Amino acid sequence: MNELKKCPFCGGEPKIDGHVYITIKCRKCRIQSAPRPRDEAIAAWNRRANSE
Repeated sequence: MNELKKCPFCGGEPKIDGHVYITIKCRKCRIQSAPRPRDEAIAAWNRRANSE
């Protein structure tokens, strides 16, 4: 799972920052995730409360 969904807050494009522990940041509104291992960070970023 490497594809990132758009920002859940503004719909902006995300970018990955870091190497071992990464953060995912929105290029538009600048919100960012907590530092985590790559797979965990991507799963957390892509998780949505409601898929409807």
